[in-house]
Amino acid sequence: MKPQRIQRIRGKKFSLPHTKAVDRTSRWGNPFKPGDEYGTTTIPEAIEKHKTHLMAGTLPRIRNLKPATVEAVRKELKGWNLACCAPGNPCHGDTLLKIQTPKNKTPQGGQNP
Repeated sequence: MKPQRIQRIRGKKFSLPHTKAVDRTSRWGNPFKPGDEYGTTTIPEAIEKHKTHLMAGTLPRIRNLKPATVEAVRKELKGWNLACCAPGNPCHGDTLLKIQTPKNKTPQGGQNP
């Protein structure tokens, strides 16, 4: 079965089979949100900033957690469903899903996100 993004309900104890939390309680969360100290104003901007910084390896820390990297996403999230509190689509979890299971290989043998 193909991994998918699942909406997690805030405040509820989280326990779904074969699912990892990717909200701000984990290193996989999106550190950008409207009104943050990085000048983010909209949710789509926050999602784009997350993708840009993740791909560049420059994500800010969430609390004291080690920032996510593309390599870590591919290694630690591959094959898992991803749960986030964000309602609806799109969400930074969609970016993580695309990175965890690349569809295409480049001619040099690398993988595209």
